[in-house]
Amino acid sequence: MEHYLRIDEKENAIDSLQKATEFLKNTKSDPLYWKWFIVAIHHAIYHFMLLALQNTDQSGIWKEPKKLVDYGLSRKMVDTENSKNRLVTFLEAFDRIQEKDRMGGYVNAKSFVADTKHKEAATYLNTILRNNFAHFSPKGWSIEISFIIEAVSPMLEIIEFLVLNSGRLFMDEQQRNGVQSDIAQIQLFFNGRKV
Repeated sequence: MEHYLRIDEKENAIDSLQKATEFLKNTKSDPLYWKWFIVAIHHAIYHFMLLALQNTDQSGIWKEPKKLVDYGLSRKMVDTENSKNRLVTFLEAFDRIQEKDRMGGYVNAKSFVADTKHKEAATYLNTILRNNFAHFSPKGWSIEISFIIEAVSPMLEIIEFLVLNSGRLFMDEQQRNGVQSDIAQIQLFFNGRKV
């Protein structure tokens, strides 16, 4: 029996995508799994964006100003344990992955080019779907499944771009294949649901 749970930012993003895929499959027998799918896929997309934005000194993912730790010899890194440091929001991360300056820094690194469908989907997924489930207020709420699919489908392209084409996310072949498999399963499920 393990005495500790060990997780890092890469495992966190991958695990959320895997859980989203599992939750989506469970929607066939229990429609409430759509709620868990939305929360998990939002979490996965957000953390893949943070992974791509994070620099080697832990910068790139924080609201300003960030608190630093001085390691001497002019080496400073973001103090990730300082409670005054706050991660950027989902929509701020979405904006940042489109900025060439923020996504540069590595050979062949490139920013994401979002079009209207990505911008609308980011807002729908974050503001309408995820936030309403994460901060659920007393109400009766009916959501068309087609709306969920429309909000998530373009966002899957972001994960795919970040993992395969951004030049900012470093994963081994097994991790990349796992991410591609999860995305393919979600897309296949969505294609089967479209009328």
